[in-house]
Parts: sequence; C-alpha cells; structure tokens
Amino acid sequence: DLLIDFGFDGLTLTSRNAVIPITYYVYKGGNQKSPHREDLKKYLQRVLLTGYFGSHGDQALTGLREYLREKNQGGHYSLRNKRFSFNDLKQNMSIPGKTLEITDEYIDNFLEYKKGKQAFMVLSILYPDLQYNVIAYDQDHIHPSNNFRARELRSMGISEEEIVEWSILKDQLPNLQMMDARSNKVKNKTPFKDWIVDKKLVWSSEQEQNYFKKNYIPEEIEYEFKNFIEFFKMRKKKIKKQLISTLLD
Repeated sequence: DLLIDFGFDGLTLTSRNAVIPITYYVYKGGNQKSPHREDLKKYLQRVLLTGYFGSHGDQALTGLREYLREKNQGGHYSLRNKRFSFNDLKQNMSIPGKTLEITDEYIDNFLEYKKGKQAFMVLSILYPDLQYNVIAYDQDHIHPSNNFRARELRSMGISEEEIVEWSILKDQLPNLQMMDARSNKVKNKTPFKDWIVDKKLVWSSEQEQNYFKKNYIPEEIEYEFKNFIEFFKMRKKKIKKQLISTLLD
C-alpha cells in the first residue's frame, strides 16, 4: 500500500532490495503516519537515485537492519525507534562506499534520464503531490515523440547532425511531464502549441497558472516545435533549480 501511494510498482521500482528495510520497519510496528510516511518516501527515493543497493547490497541491508533494530532483554529484536527519520538515518549510517548524499553531478545525470524507471524516480520528486493510489499517471512527452520523425525534421530544415540530437533529447526528462492517463490519451500526438491553445480556451486563469507552475513550463517562449531546443534548455534549467532545492543539503 505504501509503495502504491508513493507511485511505485513493478514497472517503476528499480531495486526490490530498497523495499526490504521498509518492510522490516512496518512489520516491526513502525509509525506510517505523517511525517514518518514522507520520510519513508524520501528514503526510498534517495536509495534508488543513488543506486545504494547496486553493489554490496547485502552489506547495505545489514547496516540498515542494525540501524533500525536493538536487542531487548529477552534476546529478541525490536525497533530502536518507531518514528522514522530520514535525516537521522543519513547522519548515523556509515557504510564504506555508500552514500545517501545527492551532489550536483548526480543532478546533471538525472536530467539526462530517459522515459522509464529512472525518469520516474526523478519525476516522483518533481511531482510530490500526485495521488498515485487514486489516479493512473503516464510519463508524457510534452512535445510529442511523433513530431521527431526524421522526415518531418528534415522538412523543417533541421540538419542531419541536429536530427540525431533532437532524437536523443526528445525522451529525456526536460521533455517529460506527469499527466493522468486519460488526459494523456486525449493529448496524444497533438503539437504542444496547439494543445496549449485549446486548453487556454477552457482553463480559468488560476488553472492556467497552476499548469505552468506545477509542470515547470517556461512561459517566456513561443511553443512552436521549431523552438524545441530553446524550450528544452529553459525547462531543464527550471527543473535543475527545483532538484537542487529539494535534494541538496
């Protein structure tokens, strides 16, 4: 239930080992209410983003178990603290070669993630308030992938070298947004500018502002497809700023 609430499933979870400490904590009677729930989500996001269980996973699991538990007088183990704190975990965990700290270099790598499991991990941080347990969400190409066919790009005067670049960038994080599955099906292959124009006809001023803010859409640009590279760079800058604010200590 926690994983579904956090938006993770078999398609988006990149490490099952990452869930074992949460399972242990819940099984031993750990508090799942706020703010501990949010800290559990923060733990899961950080270990997945840093690849904490990628090598020497058993060593990492052993260290986390020892952090979580203590031996009582009867010789049985119980939780050291039924209130989960990610900051306390980060400060007190010390495993050689393992870190839960995110750096600028990590963030630069995140921004190159392509649509899929890795991109979802970052998108789950950029979209923290989505109700994954209520609504199905898709990773949507803001500028539809259908627009990036080589034939269409050549007709726009895009060089062969640029076509390769555009084809790579189209699937990367700055061209992805989280959108409920139903709306995504409606949007489908519609060029972004046309989709925006149609939405503005039905959106209130508040709805329009919320969309641009929550989706990190740069507003000081025209949304024609020919401006894709400029749009990509501007949105990348906005996303990076948000990730730095959220992840860097």
